[in-house]
Amino acid sequence: MEHKAKIFARWVLTIHLLLLVLVIAMVFFASKSVYEQARQQAMDQAEGSQELLAKQTADGIKAFYDSIRDDLDLIHRADDEEPSTQPSATSQPTTRPAGSRIVLGPFSLPLPFRMLNEVGAAGQRDNRTGNMIGLLLWRQLDSRASLLFAVDADRLESKESAASLAKNPAVRAIGPPGSHRAAKEVALKMHGWLSKIDQPSVSTFQKFDELGAGNVVCVPAPERPGDKNRRLLVAFVPIEKVRGRFLDKLNPTDNSTAATLADENMVTMVSSDAILVGINALTAEDPHVRELAQLTLDTKVPETRAIEQPYRFGNVSRQPRMMTMVPVRLMSGKPWFLMVSSRLAQVDAVVNRLFTKALYWAVFVVVAMTGILVSTSITMIRGRARLERARHQVLKREIDQAREIQKAWLPSHKITLPQLDISAVNRPANHISGDFYNWFELPDGRIVTTIGDVTGHGMSAAFLMATTQLLVRTTMMRVGDPGRCMEEVNRQLCTQIFVGQFVTMLIVVLDLERGEAQVATAGHYPPLLGDGMNFKPLKVEPQLVLGVDAAAEYPTEEFVLPAGASLLLYTDGVLDVEGPNGKRYGRKGLTEVVAGHFDSARALVDALLAGVDRFRGGKDLPDDLTFVAIQLKTAPAALKAPRKKEPISPS
Repeated sequence: MEHKAKIFARWVLTIHLLLLVLVIAMVFFASKSVYEQARQQAMDQAEGSQELLAKQTADGIKAFYDSIRDDLDLIHRADDEEPSTQPSATSQPTTRPAGSRIVLGPFSLPLPFRMLNEVGAAGQRDNRTGNMIGLLLWRQLDSRASLLFAVDADRLESKESAASLAKNPAVRAIGPPGSHRAAKEVALKMHGWLSKIDQPSVSTFQKFDELGAGNVVCVPAPERPGDKNRRLLVAFVPIEKVRGRFLDKLNPTDNSTAATLADENMVTMVSSDAILVGINALTAEDPHVRELAQLTLDTKVPETRAIEQPYRFGNVSRQPRMMTMVPVRLMSGKPWFLMVSSRLAQVDAVVNRLFTKALYWAVFVVVAMTGILVSTSITMIRGRARLERARHQVLKREIDQAREIQKAWLPSHKITLPQLDISAVNRPANHISGDFYNWFELPDGRIVTTIGDVTGHGMSAAFLMATTQLLVRTTMMRVGDPGRCMEEVNRQLCTQIFVGQFVTMLIVVLDLERGEAQVATAGHYPPLLGDGMNFKPLKVEPQLVLGVDAAAEYPTEEFVLPAGASLLLYTDGVLDVEGPNGKRYGRKGLTEVVAGHFDSARALVDALLAGVDRFRGGKDLPDDLTFVAIQLKTAPAALKAPRKKEPISPS
């Protein structure tokens, strides 16, 4: 029962463990799915926010340069109609001076009448007016540009004499005061680009000795419509103003976000990380950066990529980031590109905060399910254990009762004859033995001793043993001959339903007055005859076991017993006893341990038991252990040779 309870407990624990593993797996995959979905949503949201931020910044950069262009273009947008010097008959006198101009040294630029009215009296054309207008224009650009000048690009590298250029210079600084040399440096260095300007344009970033790094915004300003001379208004925008106004605002103090502005060839012009200036994104070490740059360059539309592993951009190692590139469409020519990147750790931090709460609930679910499953398994195991104990107790009572019934079939008294001493032992390997023995007295005074072994163990063996015992006793009382008794018992057993079971049995009938023994055997070991020194088996012909063939015959064999002889009847359980080394006790061990003289049958039994216990060394009995010892007190003087007799009829 205990074994079955253990099997049930293992089964319950295994099932519940599998259920727990299934719950943990479901929670794990559900948590993983929730995390992936939450992270994807966070990535999508971050991507949208970053693209919006990049687009707004690109629009801001574009608006910044457009505002400079618009301020420069303000001078150029004069009246389309050429002013008249003669008033008509119907017209009123005009307050606008004819052909009003801003006079900038050697050349003049058209000026809208609105600005003239704000400056001074009509028709005033001296340098003082031009200087005042230039000052107003410079103040308009001062917060965005560090230099404003006018240039006659066609005269800049003409073959005019130095004296002529000194008298009428091709470059005239408007602001700030004292910036003529810087204006000339810019005009000379950028002459090749300036000479091609025919519409408002902005250059890439350049480096100058006087001004440092920056770029040039240029607006054509011809003297009159159709004028072919390249008179230009030029503003120099320092790199610091672009970076401070736009890029640095995208890069907080923790450097979680970075911004870079590249030219039409993807070469970095300005960056919130100065070390990246001059790096070409198309030749970056990381393939993700190259792919993103090439895709944006080809499509001219905003593109975003998440780089999930650390990468290098130029000489800078960066942690995983989300990178967005958007084109910055300026006045003319190819667009620039704004690159904004942010660390994915920010996204993961947000997701992890949310996921941590979900994980707490997942752990709670796992712990709760674990508690439920453990409680359920403990309850089931305890219930099964109680049931098994109850069954075990009921079965034990039944077995004990069956054992008591079995013991009742064994002889409980000795035969009180002065010439006979008999003793026996039955030690079952299980609770109920399949071995049996008995002795009883026939009406004619002869003593019948039986010993047998029923195949198997347990209740079925006990029932077959009891049936055999009853049949032997009743039949032997009726027929008086051991051979005929066995034949009758065999026929009876063959009619019963004991599938696969049979009985080995030995019947010995002692005639104490004549000193003879009648023996019949059914597949059982012959008895051992002792002469006071050694024990040897009687030469009994083996016969078929009982319960197999109803027509089997079992002859009776007679033997004359020597004076003071001893008989030892035993079952195969004695021979099958194993020692710690695995060796069987066998007949040799049996005959050796009982060799010599014994004062009583009990002493013979005790010696045999002690020898068996010593041999097995505490090892369990493999089979039931049963033997019967008979010692004759008086007997005839001589041993007769074994002889066979015909079965006798009962008297």
